[in-house]
Amino acid sequence: MTIVSGFYYTEILFEDLEEVTMVPKIPELDRVSGFSAWEIEKGIFRDTLQNIPNIRMYIDDLKQEKIQLDRKDASTVYVNFTDSLKTKEMYEFLVATIVNKE
Repeated sequence: MTIVSGFYYTEILFEDLEEVTMVPKIPELDRVSGFSAWEIEKGIFRDTLQNIPNIRMYIDDLKQEKIQLDRKDASTVYVNFTDSLKTKEMYEFLVATIVNKE
């Protein structure tokens, strides 16, 4: 799966996913590169409290739920769409894909 948003992209192999969850909000993070505008967060962030350096954000609406993709390499990706139904459909697809790969 490839996530592309502006200048940022991430390629994720389904077998590299450890867990997929829906979260109502993201933790407080420091931006390494990227941008924030209104309800949008894009780019690479880090969690200085837990010392997690490589968190990728592809958030189109901070008010909506987000998909949290935890990878086996301990990196995390957050993604959502402006359309909450599209986010839910993506979440259901990812959960079904992970369940079927086991």
